[in-house]
Amino acid sequence: MEELVNATITDSKNERLIQTPDDKEILMALNSIPNLKSPSPDGIPSLFYKHYGDTMKPLLISTVKSFFNSGFILQEWNNTFICLVPKCQGAFTFKDVRPISLCNVCYKVILKIIANRLKPLLERIISPNQTAFIEGRLINENGLLAQEILHIMRKTKARKGWFEMKIDFTKAFDNLEWSFIIKILESLGFHQIFISWIYQCISTTTFSILLNGSLHGHFSPSRGIRQGDPILPYLFVVSMEILSRVLYRAKSNRDIKGIQISRGGPQISHLMFADDLLILSRATEANIKNVKSILDKFCSWSGQEVNSTKSGLFFSKNTTVEMRRISESILGIRKLKDNSKYLGNPLFIKHRRKESFQFLIDKIKSKLASWKAKLLSWAGRATLINPVINNTPIYTMSLFRLLKSTLSAIDKVTRRFWWGVNKEEGSYFAPKSWDNICQPRAKGGLGFYRAEDSNKAMLSKQLGHLPKPITASQEEW
Repeated sequence: MEELVNATITDSKNERLIQTPDDKEILMALNSIPNLKSPSPDGIPSLFYKHYGDTMKPLLISTVKSFFNSGFILQEWNNTFICLVPKCQGAFTFKDVRPISLCNVCYKVILKIIANRLKPLLERIISPNQTAFIEGRLINENGLLAQEILHIMRKTKARKGWFEMKIDFTKAFDNLEWSFIIKILESLGFHQIFISWIYQCISTTTFSILLNGSLHGHFSPSRGIRQGDPILPYLFVVSMEILSRVLYRAKSNRDIKGIQISRGGPQISHLMFADDLLILSRATEANIKNVKSILDKFCSWSGQEVNSTKSGLFFSKNTTVEMRRISESILGIRKLKDNSKYLGNPLFIKHRRKESFQFLIDKIKSKLASWKAKLLSWAGRATLINPVINNTPIYTMSLFRLLKSTLSAIDKVTRRFWWGVNKEEGSYFAPKSWDNICQPRAKGGLGFYRAEDSNKAMLSKQLGHLPKPITASQEEW
């Protein structure tokens, strides 16, 4: 595996990584933890440490320093409650829930310090195809590139076809092997002391499942990293970087051929956002077998498993029926459904664009369904409109120019909620026009945003954050 990794951490960087934190660094890590978020097993939130600082902070500082000096963590600090959060309505199996770990504050402070030291180094060692958890990279970059690639695949006039494979890994965070993480960190050149700190934190944990406020079971895991752990995002993108480099190596060796958006442009073989993976290649039997081999090799290393039911294939229009059948047979994955999503947005825009973005209106209505508008004060409704209705479609608006009918429907939901109208259709009394209400407060309005103005503003904002072209070769990492 070492030969796949070229970028390493320099000695000067490692010296900073293994220093014992001073009081200021420890207190900064404590202050970055929300006051009452995710109550820990000992029942003491971070607010308790902050409020009784004269008594608790010296004890916390000495405790954290003892870990960095000795390299060992008490098992009591690493006891964790698992809260099962449903992913969908009517969750029935374990696959339908997301296990969120509730960690002790002392443990969180230690991991916050390690994560803050690791975070600035990721931009250098993580390839530009990965846009999750890296400073300066945005989720919109992959969304824009994915839509552009799909457009090219639909309109291409090339003789040979292309295929796009959307990969979903089964319980990606929970299946990650510890030995795989340690091997990658060693290959990247991290100091052995820094690696031992990380291994201590992820391997000494014990779990109890929290169901309806009661604890069930007490067990120790043998692999996986916890959702809710401060260092989880960074360890995961480091582990996924190996797959990225294997794909780069295959592309440089011409084992696979990535897609080109423009003539003379760079080949794009894959896009990543954490565990959301798109693989793009020429639709030939050799390329497909090579992609299958790379995925199998990565899964055997890392412990990951491809979820064939949630994964799917999409082919360019010039791909033959025979090649599509061969691809599905080799990869064991079927064609993507028309309603598939990528990073929360529709992957395929229907001919009737209004149907593709109906989910935005449904999402807003579902969030407001539990609130009785007539029972809320004007201030309460205004507070809900700004963070709920105005912010819910912002991400989609930054990628797509929505139809006027969709934007009008969003404004309609907002108006009826503001005036306390429970019925979806019919006339109602509005003392003041909506255009006047959507003016800034300085001009007599309430500072609400019209959906059309928000859409234009978010699209204009993208001009300052255009995705950087992926031109670097695999040897640069």
